[in-house]
Amino acid sequence: MSRKHNQVTTYIGVAFYTTEGFPAQLAVVLSKNMQFDTIELCGTVIETVNGWVESWKGCGNSPAHFEPYLNLVGILTIGMVNKPTDRISRTIRNMKWRAQDALVHPDSLKHPYSNDFVRRALLHLCKKKTIRLPSNIKKYLDEYITDGLVKLRNNQESRPDLYSIISILGDRAPVFSRIV
Repeated sequence: MSRKHNQVTTYIGVAFYTTEGFPAQLAVVLSKNMQFDTIELCGTVIETVNGWVESWKGCGNSPAHFEPYLNLVGILTIGMVNKPTDRISRTIRNMKWRAQDALVHPDSLKHPYSNDFVRRALLHLCKKKTIRLPSNIKKYLDEYITDGLVKLRNNQESRPDLYSIISILGDRAPVFSRIV
């Protein structure tokens, strides 16, 4: 007797959020569709009275709803896997990111703690063989993320009512979705 397995597809991306006068806040976003118009989970770091901590929450029917005081710039697509979102977020949580261990580099474009969390989360997913990235992207991941942010900001300037979705691999043209 053969068992039928339902394949669950999850798209993994990095969302960039901004507010005037501050560097971009990064979040790992997990979605069931490649347009990222419905986000199952968003993971980033937030500052609490206990310092910087990892935080996961649902984003509802738009990645623009992640934090009401932040503006969505766009999403950098990292990859697609045949695993449910909760399994992927559990894998990231298991890396036990701690702000005390963060490699924070001053960068006027990106928030240092969320950048470190997202970079480590993606490399952890590679290490656990959840996603595969070319070795040059893994080696220069921070530069690829910065380049993605610059491209997304350029797209946003030309279409401020939309957010764009681009691939870290640069293998397809940008896709635009409406901010709702």
